[in-house]
Amino acid sequence: MMKRKTKAHAWCALALMFLVCLVGVAVADDWVGGLPLTTVQTGMVTGDLYIAGNPPSTTYVKVVDRTFTLPAAAVAESGRIQWARLYVSSYCGNMEEDRYITYTTKVDWNNDAAWDNTWTETDQQFYYWMQGGIGQPPGGNDNSDFPPHGTGEPYLIVNDHTTRVTSDYFSWYDVTNLIQVGQPTINVNVDATGSYDGRIKVVTLVVAYDDPASTTETHYWVNEGHDACSYWTEDQGYVAVGTTTFATNGVTGITSATLIVDYMSSNNGQYGFPTADNNFDASGGFPGTGDFTNVALDRVADEQGLYSGRDSWIVTSSVEGKSSVTLGYSRWLPGTGNAAYYKIPLAFLIVKKPLSVPVPVADFLADDTTPDVGQTVVFTDASTNTPTSWAWTIEGTENTDYQFVDSTTSSSQNPHIQFLVAGTYDVTLVATNAGGTDDEVKSGYITVTAAQVPTIEVTLGSSSVTLANMVAGQDATGSTTVNVVASDGNSWSVLASDGKTTNKGYMVSGTTPLANPFQLGKDSAAYLALTSDYTSFMSGSTMGSFSATASLKQPVIPGDAIGDYGITVTFTGACS
Repeated sequence: MMKRKTKAHAWCALALMFLVCLVGVAVADDWVGGLPLTTVQTGMVTGDLYIAGNPPSTTYVKVVDRTFTLPAAAVAESGRIQWARLYVSSYCGNMEEDRYITYTTKVDWNNDAAWDNTWTETDQQFYYWMQGGIGQPPGGNDNSDFPPHGTGEPYLIVNDHTTRVTSDYFSWYDVTNLIQVGQPTINVNVDATGSYDGRIKVVTLVVAYDDPASTTETHYWVNEGHDACSYWTEDQGYVAVGTTTFATNGVTGITSATLIVDYMSSNNGQYGFPTADNNFDASGGFPGTGDFTNVALDRVADEQGLYSGRDSWIVTSSVEGKSSVTLGYSRWLPGTGNAAYYKIPLAFLIVKKPLSVPVPVADFLADDTTPDVGQTVVFTDASTNTPTSWAWTIEGTENTDYQFVDSTTSSSQNPHIQFLVAGTYDVTLVATNAGGTDDEVKSGYITVTAAQVPTIEVTLGSSSVTLANMVAGQDATGSTTVNVVASDGNSWSVLASDGKTTNKGYMVSGTTPLANPFQLGKDSAAYLALTSDYTSFMSGSTMGSFSATASLKQPVIPGDAIGDYGITVTFTGACS
Protein backbone atom coordinates (compact mmCIF):
# COMPACT_ATOMS: atom_id res chain seq x y z
CA MET A 1 0.00 0.00 0.00
CA MET A 2 1.29 3.50 -0.82
CA LYS A 3 0.05 6.85 0.48
CA ARG A 4 -0.06 9.92 -1.71
CA LYS A 5 1.78 13.00 -0.38
CA THR A 6 2.70 16.44 -1.65
CA LYS A 7 6.37 16.60 -2.70
CA ALA A 8 8.53 19.49 -1.59
CA HIS A 9 10.23 21.40 -4.38
CA ALA A 10 13.54 21.01 -2.51
CA TRP A 11 13.78 17.46 -3.85
CA CYS A 12 13.25 18.36 -7.52
CA ALA A 13 16.85 19.37 -8.28
CA LEU A 14 18.10 16.19 -6.63
CA ALA A 15 15.70 14.18 -8.74
CA LEU A 16 17.46 15.25 -11.91
CA MET A 17 20.79 14.07 -10.52
CA PHE A 18 19.50 10.63 -9.69
CA LEU A 19 17.74 10.27 -13.00
CA VAL A 20 21.15 10.48 -14.61
CA CYS A 21 22.41 7.76 -12.28
CA LEU A 22 19.54 5.51 -13.36
CA VAL A 23 20.22 5.60 -17.10
CA GLY A 24 19.96 2.02 -18.37
CA VAL A 25 17.97 0.78 -15.36
CA ALA A 26 14.56 -0.21 -16.69
CA VAL A 27 12.53 0.34 -13.55
CA ALA A 28 8.99 1.37 -14.32
CA ASP A 29 8.82 3.97 -11.56
CA ASP A 30 12.03 5.92 -11.03
CA TRP A 31 10.51 7.82 -8.10
CA VAL A 32 9.61 5.08 -5.62
CA GLY A 33 11.82 2.42 -7.26
CA GLY A 34 11.31 -1.19 -8.27
CA LEU A 35 13.03 -4.30 -9.59
CA PRO A 36 12.45 -4.93 -13.32
CA LEU A 37 11.20 -8.35 -14.34
CA THR A 38 13.77 -10.54 -16.10
CA THR A 39 13.65 -14.13 -17.29
CA VAL A 40 14.84 -16.40 -14.49
CA GLN A 41 13.80 -19.65 -16.15
CA THR A 42 12.92 -20.77 -19.66
CA GLY A 43 12.71 -24.18 -21.22
CA MET A 44 10.68 -26.77 -23.07
CA VAL A 45 8.66 -29.53 -21.44
CA THR A 46 6.26 -32.13 -22.77
CA GLY A 47 3.84 -31.54 -19.92
CA ASP A 48 2.94 -27.98 -18.95
CA LEU A 49 3.75 -25.02 -16.73
CA TYR A 50 1.54 -25.33 -13.65
CA ILE A 51 0.75 -21.97 -11.99
CA ALA A 52 -1.60 -21.70 -9.01
CA GLY A 53 -2.21 -19.80 -5.79
CA ASN A 54 -2.71 -16.10 -6.50
CA PRO A 55 -4.52 -14.30 -4.93
CA PRO A 56 -3.94 -16.22 -1.70
CA SER A 57 -7.07 -14.89 0.01
CA THR A 58 -10.02 -12.60 -0.57
CA THR A 59 -9.72 -11.11 2.92
CA TYR A 60 -7.16 -9.27 5.04
CA VAL A 61 -5.21 -12.14 6.61
CA LYS A 62 -1.82 -12.71 8.20
CA VAL A 63 -2.14 -16.49 7.98
CA VAL A 64 -2.85 -18.29 4.71
CA ASP A 65 -3.33 -22.02 4.11
CA ARG A 66 -3.23 -23.16 0.50
CA THR A 67 -3.54 -26.63 -0.97
CA PHE A 68 -2.05 -27.21 -4.41
CA THR A 69 -2.97 -30.26 -6.49
CA LEU A 70 -0.47 -31.02 -9.20
CA PRO A 71 -1.50 -32.97 -12.31
CA ALA A 72 -1.00 -36.69 -11.74
CA ALA A 73 1.35 -36.87 -14.73
CA ALA A 74 3.73 -34.40 -13.07
CA VAL A 75 4.51 -36.75 -10.17
CA ALA A 76 3.93 -40.13 -11.81
CA GLU A 77 7.63 -40.98 -11.78
CA SER A 78 11.00 -39.56 -10.84
CA GLY A 79 12.55 -36.99 -13.13
CA ARG A 80 9.39 -35.38 -14.49
CA ILE A 81 9.69 -32.15 -12.48
CA GLN A 82 12.07 -29.94 -14.46
CA TRP A 83 11.79 -26.72 -12.45
CA ALA A 84 9.68 -25.44 -9.56
CA ARG A 85 9.51 -22.35 -7.36
CA LEU A 86 7.28 -21.24 -4.52
CA TYR A 87 6.65 -17.48 -4.25
CA VAL A 88 5.47 -15.63 -1.12
CA SER A 89 4.84 -11.94 -0.44
CA SER A 90 3.96 -10.14 2.78
CA TYR A 91 3.22 -6.46 3.55
CA CYS A 92 5.10 -4.62 6.29
CA GLY A 93 2.66 -1.71 6.72
CA ASN A 94 4.57 1.32 5.42
CA MET A 95 6.47 1.97 2.22
CA GLU A 96 9.36 3.87 3.84
CA GLU A 97 9.55 3.10 7.53
CA ASP A 98 11.32 0.25 9.30
CA ARG A 99 8.22 -1.64 10.36
CA TYR A 100 8.97 -5.09 11.79
CA ILE A 101 7.99 -8.02 9.60
CA THR A 102 8.30 -11.76 10.05
CA TYR A 103 6.65 -14.47 8.02
CA THR A 104 7.17 -18.23 8.05
CA THR A 105 6.42 -20.52 5.13
CA LYS A 106 5.86 -24.22 5.83
CA VAL A 107 5.26 -26.94 3.26
CA ASP A 108 3.88 -30.47 3.55
CA TRP A 109 4.96 -32.19 0.32
CA ASN A 110 3.18 -35.52 0.81
CA ASN A 111 -0.11 -34.51 2.47
CA ASP A 112 0.66 -36.36 5.71
CA ALA A 113 -0.11 -33.40 8.01
CA ALA A 114 3.60 -32.98 8.87
CA TRP A 115 5.62 -29.99 7.73
CA ASP A 116 8.61 -31.05 5.64
CA ASN A 117 10.23 -27.64 5.04
CA THR A 118 10.14 -24.36 6.94
CA TRP A 119 11.52 -20.97 5.86
CA THR A 120 11.33 -17.78 7.94
CA GLU A 121 12.01 -14.25 6.72
CA THR A 122 12.47 -11.47 9.34
CA ASP A 123 13.42 -7.83 8.70
CA GLN A 124 13.19 -4.32 10.14
CA GLN A 125 14.94 -1.67 8.06
CA PHE A 126 14.12 1.44 6.08
CA TYR A 127 13.29 1.45 2.39
CA TYR A 128 14.61 4.50 0.52
CA TRP A 129 12.85 5.85 -2.54
CA MET A 130 14.94 6.87 -5.50
CA GLN A 131 13.67 10.46 -5.35
CA GLY A 132 13.08 10.73 -1.61
CA GLY A 133 10.15 9.80 0.56
CA ILE A 134 8.43 11.46 3.46
CA GLY A 135 11.19 12.83 5.66
CA GLN A 136 13.85 10.88 3.77
CA PRO A 137 16.51 12.00 1.34
CA PRO A 138 16.61 10.57 -2.17
CA GLY A 139 19.19 8.06 -3.27
CA GLY A 140 17.82 4.54 -3.17
CA ASN A 141 19.02 1.58 -1.17
CA ASP A 142 22.39 0.20 -0.13
CA ASN A 143 22.77 -3.38 -1.39
CA SER A 144 26.57 -3.49 -1.21
CA ASP A 145 26.39 -6.52 1.10
CA PHE A 146 25.35 -8.49 -1.99
CA PRO A 147 28.09 -8.04 -4.64
CA PRO A 148 28.08 -6.98 -7.42
CA HIS A 149 25.25 -4.79 -6.11
CA GLY A 150 26.08 -1.46 -4.57
CA THR A 151 24.46 1.70 -3.28
CA GLY A 152 21.70 3.80 -4.82
CA GLU A 153 19.62 0.87 -6.06
CA PRO A 154 15.86 1.16 -6.63
CA TYR A 155 15.04 -1.90 -4.51
CA LEU A 156 16.25 -3.42 -1.25
CA ILE A 157 17.88 -6.86 -1.16
CA VAL A 158 17.10 -8.62 2.12
CA ASN A 159 18.84 -11.92 1.33
CA ASP A 160 19.57 -14.13 -1.69
CA HIS A 161 15.87 -14.95 -2.14
CA THR A 162 13.99 -11.92 -0.78
CA THR A 163 13.60 -8.31 -1.93
CA ARG A 164 11.67 -5.33 -0.66
CA VAL A 165 10.09 -2.68 -2.86
CA THR A 166 8.12 0.03 -1.02
CA SER A 167 6.06 -1.79 1.62
CA ASP A 168 6.12 -5.33 0.20
CA TYR A 169 8.54 -8.19 0.76
CA PHE A 170 8.77 -10.81 -1.98
CA SER A 171 10.47 -14.20 -1.44
CA TRP A 172 11.11 -17.17 -3.69
CA TYR A 173 12.12 -20.75 -2.85
CA ASP A 174 13.55 -23.28 -5.29
CA VAL A 175 11.60 -26.49 -4.70
CA THR A 176 12.37 -28.56 -7.80
CA ASN A 177 13.91 -31.40 -5.82
CA LEU A 178 11.39 -31.30 -2.99
CA ILE A 179 8.27 -32.36 -4.88
CA GLN A 180 7.72 -36.08 -4.29
CA VAL A 181 6.84 -38.89 -6.69
CA GLY A 182 3.24 -40.00 -6.38
CA GLN A 183 2.30 -37.04 -4.17
CA PRO A 184 0.22 -34.51 -6.13
CA THR A 185 -1.29 -32.80 -3.04
CA ILE A 186 0.93 -30.11 -1.51
CA ASN A 187 -0.08 -28.07 1.54
CA VAL A 188 1.41 -24.64 2.24
CA ASN A 189 1.01 -22.45 5.32
CA VAL A 190 2.27 -18.86 5.47
CA ASP A 191 2.09 -17.18 8.88
CA ALA A 192 3.04 -13.52 9.45
CA THR A 193 1.82 -13.35 13.04
CA GLY A 194 3.99 -10.93 15.00
CA SER A 195 4.52 -8.53 12.12
CA TYR A 196 3.50 -4.89 12.36
CA ASP A 197 1.05 -5.62 9.55
CA GLY A 198 1.95 -8.85 7.75
CA ARG A 199 -0.97 -9.34 5.40
CA ILE A 200 -0.13 -12.03 2.84
CA LYS A 201 -0.34 -10.89 -0.78
CA VAL A 202 1.15 -13.76 -2.78
CA VAL A 203 1.38 -17.55 -2.37
CA THR A 204 2.11 -18.94 -5.83
CA LEU A 205 3.52 -22.34 -6.86
CA VAL A 206 5.04 -22.67 -10.34
CA VAL A 207 6.03 -26.11 -11.68
CA ALA A 208 7.39 -27.07 -15.10
CA TYR A 209 6.98 -30.79 -15.73
CA ASP A 210 7.23 -33.46 -18.43
CA ASP A 211 4.51 -35.87 -19.50
CA PRO A 212 5.77 -38.70 -21.76
CA ALA A 213 2.21 -39.37 -22.97
CA SER A 214 1.85 -35.83 -24.30
CA THR A 215 1.92 -34.95 -27.98
CA THR A 216 2.43 -31.27 -27.18
CA GLU A 217 5.65 -29.31 -26.81
CA THR A 218 5.35 -26.53 -24.22
CA HIS A 219 7.86 -23.67 -24.30
CA TYR A 220 7.74 -21.44 -21.24
CA TRP A 221 9.32 -18.29 -19.83
CA VAL A 222 9.20 -17.22 -16.17
CA ASN A 223 9.95 -13.52 -15.71
CA GLU A 224 10.52 -12.48 -12.12
CA GLY A 225 11.10 -9.15 -10.42
CA HIS A 226 9.35 -6.70 -8.14
CA ASP A 227 8.38 -3.69 -10.22
CA ALA A 228 6.10 -0.83 -9.20
CA CYS A 229 4.03 1.82 -10.98
CA SER A 230 2.79 4.75 -8.90
CA TYR A 231 1.27 8.14 -9.68
CA TRP A 232 4.28 9.99 -8.28
CA THR A 233 5.86 10.25 -11.70
CA GLU A 234 2.69 11.77 -13.15
CA ASP A 235 3.21 14.79 -10.93
CA GLN A 236 6.52 15.13 -12.76
CA GLY A 237 4.80 15.00 -16.16
CA TYR A 238 5.22 11.35 -17.22
CA VAL A 239 3.53 8.02 -16.66
CA ALA A 240 5.46 5.15 -15.05
CA VAL A 241 5.63 2.39 -17.67
CA GLY A 242 7.40 -0.91 -17.13
CA THR A 243 8.40 -3.58 -19.60
CA THR A 244 9.54 -7.18 -19.53
CA THR A 245 10.74 -9.09 -22.57
CA PHE A 246 10.44 -12.73 -23.52
CA ALA A 247 13.12 -14.01 -25.94
CA THR A 248 10.93 -16.27 -28.07
CA ASN A 249 13.66 -16.84 -30.67
CA GLY A 250 11.34 -17.01 -33.66
CA VAL A 251 9.27 -19.98 -32.46
CA THR A 252 6.92 -21.08 -35.25
CA GLY A 253 4.17 -23.59 -35.82
CA ILE A 254 2.57 -22.76 -32.51
CA THR A 255 -0.99 -23.69 -31.65
CA SER A 256 -1.39 -21.35 -28.69
CA ALA A 257 0.41 -18.72 -26.64
CA THR A 258 -0.81 -17.60 -23.22
CA LEU A 259 0.49 -14.58 -21.31
CA ILE A 260 -0.10 -14.54 -17.53
CA VAL A 261 0.70 -11.94 -14.87
CA ASP A 262 0.55 -12.11 -11.10
CA TYR A 263 0.23 -8.60 -9.68
CA MET A 264 0.18 -7.12 -6.18
CA SER A 265 -2.42 -4.39 -6.02
CA SER A 266 -6.08 -3.96 -5.23
CA ASN A 267 -6.73 -2.92 -8.81
CA ASN A 268 -5.52 -4.44 -12.05
CA GLY A 269 -3.11 -2.49 -14.23
CA GLN A 270 -3.01 -1.60 -17.93
CA TYR A 271 -1.12 -3.78 -20.40
CA GLY A 272 0.26 -3.76 -23.93
CA PHE A 273 1.71 -6.54 -26.08
CA PRO A 274 3.91 -7.44 -27.96
CA THR A 275 5.44 -3.96 -27.54
CA ALA A 276 4.98 -1.19 -25.01
CA ASP A 277 3.95 1.43 -27.58
CA ASN A 278 1.54 3.86 -25.94
CA ASN A 279 0.05 7.33 -26.00
CA PHE A 280 0.37 8.08 -22.29
CA ASP A 281 0.36 11.74 -21.30
CA ALA A 282 0.90 13.28 -17.88
CA SER A 283 1.78 16.75 -19.03
CA GLY A 284 -1.12 17.99 -16.92
CA GLY A 285 0.09 16.10 -13.86
CA PHE A 286 -1.88 13.53 -11.93
CA PRO A 287 -3.85 11.67 -13.18
CA GLY A 288 -2.24 10.81 -16.50
CA THR A 289 -4.20 9.64 -19.52
CA GLY A 290 -3.77 7.22 -22.42
CA ASP A 291 -3.26 3.55 -23.08
CA PHE A 292 -1.02 1.08 -24.89
CA THR A 293 -1.45 1.40 -28.64
CA ASN A 294 0.18 -1.71 -30.11
CA VAL A 295 -2.14 -4.43 -28.81
CA ALA A 296 -3.98 -3.16 -25.75
CA LEU A 297 -4.82 -6.14 -23.55
CA ASP A 298 -8.03 -6.12 -21.56
CA ARG A 299 -7.74 -5.55 -17.83
CA VAL A 300 -10.56 -7.81 -16.67
CA ALA A 301 -8.79 -9.89 -14.04
CA ASP A 302 -9.10 -13.66 -13.99
CA GLU A 303 -8.96 -13.43 -10.19
CA GLN A 304 -8.88 -10.34 -7.97
CA GLY A 305 -8.25 -10.33 -4.23
CA LEU A 306 -8.03 -7.40 -1.84
CA TYR A 307 -4.35 -6.83 -2.54
CA SER A 308 -3.37 -9.05 -5.47
CA GLY A 309 -4.70 -10.79 -8.54
CA ARG A 310 -4.01 -12.62 -11.77
CA ASP A 311 -4.76 -11.82 -15.39
CA SER A 312 -4.13 -13.76 -18.60
CA TRP A 313 -4.54 -13.39 -22.35
CA ILE A 314 -4.31 -15.52 -25.48
CA VAL A 315 -1.56 -13.88 -27.55
CA THR A 316 -0.87 -16.52 -30.21
CA SER A 317 -0.80 -14.21 -33.21
CA SER A 318 1.51 -11.78 -31.42
CA VAL A 319 4.11 -14.47 -30.66
CA GLU A 320 4.22 -16.55 -33.85
CA GLY A 321 7.57 -16.08 -35.56
CA LYS A 322 8.77 -13.27 -33.29
CA SER A 323 12.36 -13.27 -32.04
CA SER A 324 11.15 -11.54 -28.88
CA VAL A 325 8.00 -10.01 -27.46
CA THR A 326 7.57 -7.37 -24.80
CA LEU A 327 4.86 -6.91 -22.19
CA GLY A 328 4.23 -3.31 -21.24
CA TYR A 329 2.45 -2.44 -17.99
CA SER A 330 1.39 0.57 -15.99
CA ARG A 331 -0.98 1.40 -13.19
CA TRP A 332 -4.64 1.93 -14.10
CA LEU A 333 -4.52 5.67 -14.71
CA PRO A 334 -8.13 6.48 -13.67
CA GLY A 335 -7.51 4.82 -10.30
CA THR A 336 -7.22 6.90 -7.14
CA GLY A 337 -6.42 6.12 -3.51
CA ASN A 338 -5.36 2.51 -3.02
CA ALA A 339 -6.35 1.86 -6.64
CA ALA A 340 -3.71 4.32 -7.83
CA TYR A 341 -0.81 1.93 -7.23
CA TYR A 342 0.29 -1.15 -9.13
CA LYS A 343 3.03 -3.70 -8.61
CA ILE A 344 4.02 -6.80 -10.63
CA PRO A 345 6.41 -9.54 -9.45
CA LEU A 346 5.71 -12.30 -12.00
CA ALA A 347 4.90 -12.69 -15.69
CA PHE A 348 4.69 -15.95 -17.62
CA LEU A 349 4.57 -16.80 -21.31
CA ILE A 350 3.44 -20.31 -22.26
CA VAL A 351 3.70 -21.34 -25.91
CA LYS A 352 2.42 -24.67 -27.19
CA LYS A 353 3.07 -26.50 -30.45
CA PRO A 354 2.94 -30.10 -31.68
CA LEU A 355 5.72 -32.15 -30.18
CA SER A 356 8.80 -32.11 -32.40
CA VAL A 357 9.71 -35.75 -32.85
CA PRO A 358 13.23 -36.47 -34.14
CA VAL A 359 13.49 -39.03 -36.93
CA PRO A 360 14.66 -42.43 -35.68
CA VAL A 361 18.19 -43.59 -36.32
CA ALA A 362 17.70 -47.27 -37.10
CA ASP A 363 20.07 -49.89 -35.71
CA PHE A 364 19.87 -53.44 -34.43
CA LEU A 365 21.87 -56.32 -32.97
CA ALA A 366 21.63 -60.12 -33.05
CA ASP A 367 22.56 -62.45 -30.24
CA ASP A 368 24.34 -64.78 -32.73
CA THR A 369 25.46 -63.89 -36.25
CA THR A 370 26.83 -67.35 -37.08
CA PRO A 371 24.04 -69.75 -36.13
CA ASP A 372 23.60 -73.34 -37.24
CA VAL A 373 20.72 -74.43 -39.41
CA GLY A 374 17.61 -74.68 -37.24
CA GLN A 375 18.91 -72.30 -34.59
CA THR A 376 16.79 -69.33 -33.46
CA VAL A 377 18.41 -65.88 -33.49
CA VAL A 378 17.05 -63.07 -31.27
CA PHE A 379 17.23 -59.62 -32.90
CA THR A 380 17.21 -56.54 -30.66
CA ASP A 381 16.15 -53.07 -31.83
CA ALA A 382 18.93 -50.59 -30.98
CA SER A 383 17.38 -47.59 -32.75
CA THR A 384 17.47 -44.16 -31.13
CA ASN A 385 14.84 -41.38 -31.01
CA THR A 386 12.06 -43.74 -29.96
CA PRO A 387 10.58 -45.41 -33.03
CA THR A 388 6.98 -46.52 -32.75
CA SER A 389 6.90 -49.15 -35.51
CA TRP A 390 9.37 -51.59 -37.05
CA ALA A 391 9.60 -53.53 -40.32
CA TRP A 392 12.16 -56.33 -40.68
CA THR A 393 13.28 -57.83 -43.99
CA ILE A 394 15.41 -60.98 -44.22
CA GLU A 395 17.01 -62.04 -47.48
CA GLY A 396 15.42 -65.17 -48.88
CA THR A 397 11.95 -66.68 -48.72
CA GLU A 398 10.01 -66.68 -45.49
CA ASN A 399 9.04 -70.16 -44.24
CA THR A 400 11.53 -71.71 -46.66
CA ASP A 401 14.83 -70.10 -45.77
CA TYR A 402 13.77 -68.69 -42.41
CA GLN A 403 10.71 -68.22 -40.23
CA PHE A 404 9.55 -65.93 -37.41
CA VAL A 405 8.99 -67.89 -34.18
CA ASP A 406 7.96 -67.39 -30.56
CA SER A 407 4.87 -65.34 -31.55
CA THR A 408 6.98 -62.64 -33.22
CA THR A 409 6.49 -61.23 -36.71
CA SER A 410 8.24 -58.97 -39.20
CA SER A 411 6.71 -55.97 -37.38
CA SER A 412 7.88 -56.93 -33.89
CA GLN A 413 10.38 -54.67 -32.19
CA ASN A 414 12.60 -57.60 -31.21
CA PRO A 415 11.78 -60.59 -33.44
CA HIS A 416 12.96 -64.19 -33.03
CA ILE A 417 13.99 -65.75 -36.33
CA GLN A 418 14.83 -69.39 -37.01
CA PHE A 419 17.08 -70.00 -40.01
CA LEU A 420 16.24 -73.14 -41.99
CA VAL A 421 18.84 -73.18 -44.77
CA ALA A 422 22.59 -72.67 -44.68
CA GLY A 423 23.85 -69.50 -46.35
CA THR A 424 24.52 -65.78 -45.89
CA TYR A 425 21.60 -63.42 -45.18
CA ASP A 426 21.16 -59.63 -45.49
CA VAL A 427 19.01 -58.08 -42.75
CA THR A 428 17.15 -54.73 -43.01
CA LEU A 429 15.28 -52.81 -40.29
CA VAL A 430 13.01 -49.87 -41.11
CA ALA A 431 12.22 -47.82 -37.96
CA THR A 432 9.43 -45.23 -37.99
CA ASN A 433 7.87 -42.61 -35.70
CA ALA A 434 5.91 -39.40 -36.13
CA GLY A 435 9.09 -37.61 -37.18
CA GLY A 436 9.87 -39.91 -40.12
CA THR A 437 11.56 -43.14 -41.17
CA ASP A 438 15.09 -44.50 -41.26
CA ASP A 439 16.49 -47.85 -42.35
CA GLU A 440 19.55 -49.86 -41.45
CA VAL A 441 20.83 -52.47 -43.92
CA LYS A 442 23.44 -54.99 -42.79
CA SER A 443 24.68 -57.00 -45.76
CA GLY A 444 25.80 -60.54 -45.09
CA TYR A 445 24.99 -60.00 -41.43
CA ILE A 446 23.93 -63.59 -40.69
CA THR A 447 25.96 -66.60 -41.84
CA VAL A 448 24.14 -69.89 -41.30
CA THR A 449 26.09 -73.14 -41.41
CA ALA A 450 24.90 -76.71 -41.51
CA ALA A 451 24.91 -78.11 -38.03
CA GLN A 452 27.96 -80.22 -37.20
CA VAL A 453 27.12 -83.92 -36.65
CA PRO A 454 28.75 -85.56 -33.66
CA THR A 455 30.85 -88.58 -34.75
CA ILE A 456 32.59 -91.46 -33.03
CA GLU A 457 34.87 -94.15 -34.42
CA VAL A 458 35.59 -97.36 -32.47
CA THR A 459 38.39 -99.70 -33.57
CA LEU A 460 40.01 -102.74 -32.01
CA GLY A 461 43.68 -103.51 -31.74
CA SER A 462 42.79 -107.08 -32.74
CA SER A 463 39.44 -108.19 -33.95
CA SER A 464 40.14 -111.88 -33.15
CA VAL A 465 41.45 -113.04 -29.81
CA THR A 466 42.37 -116.65 -28.89
CA LEU A 467 41.98 -117.41 -25.22
CA ALA A 468 44.75 -119.40 -23.58
CA ASN A 469 44.38 -122.04 -20.86
CA MET A 470 41.05 -123.53 -21.89
CA VAL A 471 41.66 -126.09 -19.14
CA ALA A 472 39.09 -127.34 -16.70
CA GLY A 473 39.35 -125.58 -13.39
CA GLN A 474 41.10 -122.56 -14.81
CA ASP A 475 40.13 -119.18 -16.30
CA ALA A 476 41.00 -118.71 -19.91
CA THR A 477 42.06 -115.10 -20.58
CA GLY A 478 42.96 -112.71 -23.36
CA SER A 479 42.79 -109.04 -24.27
CA THR A 480 42.66 -106.49 -27.02
CA THR A 481 42.78 -102.68 -27.23
CA VAL A 482 39.63 -100.61 -27.82
CA ASN A 483 40.41 -97.28 -29.56
CA VAL A 484 37.94 -94.36 -29.66
CA VAL A 485 38.00 -91.11 -31.68
CA ALA A 486 35.07 -88.72 -30.79
CA SER A 487 34.39 -85.31 -32.36
CA ASP A 488 31.81 -82.49 -32.66
CA GLY A 489 29.84 -83.54 -29.64
CA ASN A 490 29.44 -82.96 -25.94
CA SER A 491 29.75 -86.52 -24.67
CA TRP A 492 30.44 -90.04 -25.89
CA SER A 493 30.23 -93.65 -24.67
CA VAL A 494 31.08 -97.22 -25.77
CA LEU A 495 28.77 -100.19 -25.13
CA ALA A 496 29.96 -103.82 -25.29
CA SER A 497 27.47 -106.55 -26.11
CA ASP A 498 27.02 -110.14 -27.24
CA GLY A 499 24.45 -109.89 -29.94
CA LYS A 500 22.97 -113.39 -29.46
CA THR A 501 19.50 -113.86 -28.04
CA THR A 502 19.98 -117.54 -27.26
CA ASN A 503 22.84 -118.36 -24.91
CA LYS A 504 23.53 -114.60 -24.69
CA GLY A 505 26.80 -114.01 -22.99
CA TYR A 506 28.06 -117.61 -23.32
CA MET A 507 30.82 -119.05 -25.48
CA VAL A 508 29.27 -121.77 -27.63
CA SER A 509 30.40 -124.64 -29.77
CA GLY A 510 27.63 -124.92 -32.30
CA THR A 511 24.67 -124.64 -29.99
CA THR A 512 26.39 -126.00 -26.90
CA PRO A 513 27.46 -123.38 -24.38
CA LEU A 514 30.04 -123.55 -21.69
CA ALA A 515 28.70 -123.76 -18.18
CA ASN A 516 29.81 -120.27 -17.09
CA PRO A 517 29.15 -116.96 -18.90
CA PHE A 518 31.86 -115.01 -20.64
CA GLN A 519 33.24 -112.04 -18.69
CA LEU A 520 34.49 -108.64 -19.95
CA GLY A 521 36.56 -106.22 -17.93
CA LYS A 522 38.21 -102.88 -18.53
CA ASP A 523 41.94 -102.65 -17.94
CA SER A 524 41.88 -105.99 -16.00
CA ALA A 525 39.21 -104.76 -13.63
CA ALA A 526 35.47 -104.18 -13.36
CA TYR A 527 34.56 -107.54 -14.93
CA LEU A 528 30.92 -108.09 -15.90
CA ALA A 529 29.22 -111.15 -17.34
CA LEU A 530 27.98 -110.39 -20.84
CA THR A 531 24.63 -111.93 -20.19
CA SER A 532 23.66 -108.27 -20.20
CA ASP A 533 25.21 -105.38 -22.08
CA TYR A 534 28.25 -103.61 -20.66
CA THR A 535 26.66 -100.17 -21.06
CA SER A 536 29.46 -97.96 -19.82
CA PHE A 537 32.53 -99.79 -20.92
CA MET A 538 34.05 -96.43 -21.90
CA SER A 539 32.67 -92.84 -21.73
CA GLY A 540 33.77 -89.20 -21.68
CA SER A 541 32.61 -85.58 -21.87
CA THR A 542 35.49 -84.26 -23.96
CA MET A 543 36.20 -84.89 -27.58
CA GLY A 544 39.43 -86.55 -28.78
CA SER A 545 41.21 -89.90 -28.97
CA PHE A 546 41.00 -92.44 -26.17
CA SER A 547 41.88 -96.13 -25.61
CA ALA A 548 41.29 -98.86 -23.06
CA THR A 549 42.12 -102.57 -22.72
CA ALA A 550 39.25 -105.00 -23.15
CA SER A 551 40.13 -107.76 -20.65
CA LEU A 552 38.53 -111.15 -21.59
CA LYS A 553 37.91 -114.01 -19.14
CA GLN A 554 36.22 -117.40 -19.50
CA PRO A 555 35.95 -119.68 -16.42
CA VAL A 556 36.23 -123.40 -17.42
CA ILE A 557 34.91 -126.27 -15.25
CA PRO A 558 35.43 -130.05 -15.50
CA GLY A 559 31.93 -130.61 -16.86
CA ASP A 560 32.53 -128.47 -19.94
CA ALA A 561 32.63 -130.62 -23.08
CA ILE A 562 35.64 -130.64 -25.29
CA GLY A 563 35.16 -128.47 -28.42
CA ASP A 564 35.88 -125.22 -30.21
CA TYR A 565 34.06 -122.45 -28.47
CA GLY A 566 33.64 -118.83 -29.51
CA ILE A 567 31.75 -115.60 -28.81
CA THR A 568 31.42 -112.37 -30.75
CA VAL A 569 31.64 -109.18 -28.65
CA THR A 570 30.58 -105.97 -30.39
CA PHE A 571 31.80 -102.55 -29.20
CA THR A 572 29.34 -99.82 -30.24
CA GLY A 573 30.12 -96.10 -29.86
CA ALA A 574 27.65 -93.22 -29.37
CA CYS A 575 28.39 -89.44 -29.49
CA SER A 576 25.98 -86.55 -28.89
